[in-house]
Amino acid sequence: MKSSTDSFVLTIAIPTFDRNQHLERCVGILLPQLRPGVQLVICDNASPNPVSESLAALLASGADGRVQVIRNRCNIGGNANILRCLEECQTEWVWVLGDDDEPLPNAVDQILQDIETADESLVSVNYKCELFDRERALDLEGTEAFLRDMDSLSNVLFLSTSIFRAPALVQHLRLAYSYSYSLMPHVIALAFALGNHGKVTLAMNRIVSWHQGEFGQMWSVVNAALAFPTLLDVPPLHRYRQVLARKMEQDVHPEILGLARQLLMLACHEGDFAGARWTWGQIYYRRFAGTSWSFRRVVARCLTLLFVFPRLSHLVVERLARLVLGRRATVNTIQDRVTRI
Repeated sequence: MKSSTDSFVLTIAIPTFDRNQHLERCVGILLPQLRPGVQLVICDNASPNPVSESLAALLASGADGRVQVIRNRCNIGGNANILRCLEECQTEWVWVLGDDDEPLPNAVDQILQDIETADESLVSVNYKCELFDRERALDLEGTEAFLRDMDSLSNVLFLSTSIFRAPALVQHLRLAYSYSYSLMPHVIALAFALGNHGKVTLAMNRIVSWHQGEFGQMWSVVNAALAFPTLLDVPPLHRYRQVLARKMEQDVHPEILGLARQLLMLACHEGDFAGARWTWGQIYYRRFAGTSWSFRRVVARCLTLLFVFPRLSHLVVERLARLVLGRRATVNTIQDRVTRI
């Protein structure tokens, strides 16, 4: 960043690509909250409609030089753009905010209050969200305690619910970039930044509301099922492999039945039945190899039979889904795996 940031303590960084309407809503909520010491940086991942143009009128209404738009020369991928936000941050603290999530009206004040009272060992605050019903606040010290005792990996995975002490995470961007395919590169950077004595606060306050993505804008659950387990390969996180595997099984890994249904739908849509069988085998191996037997692992093994005759299985599964789920069965939609990487 070219301008001096000596007077700033918090950067709100928004990675974005081709969701200008959502971004405009998000920025509109944030602008009245910008206080002395707070700046907003938008990392435009080469959107077809440049962010600087679509936000021009909004930013001209009184941003006071506290808003900066950085446009990537090319689309570097969503996960790399998240890390780009950390890389561009030159303040002590950073809040990486999803462009389609909705900041609460008091979000910035809450963050500044927590920053002001933070001791030097605090690396991150993870706030509560409506996706997970956190029952109590926790203070965890060190990587091992964080991975073992966090109440929900999915809540930490939800990018917009955390603030980070940026210099601590920036030191570990090399590994985070290397494993950006995991879909949780910020979790990797945080795990290494904690070391033995860094602290994470799991707070009861909220700063953001989750926004349900539109069709074509949501994660591909197939990509997620393939990608999440690569977190177990990150050295030296392999020491905590069993702990992390259990965390994924509890709350992050897509529900195994819905995942099989989604993959069958993709196979029939694309006509790639051999690819579906291979993908399911990869999902099973990456998710369960080296872990103890569990009910979900047995179910996943049995579901392999669906991919012997996938077209017939798809018809049967969809009929059963409609009988059991009723209208909720229509939630299952085809997500383009390529565009959602």
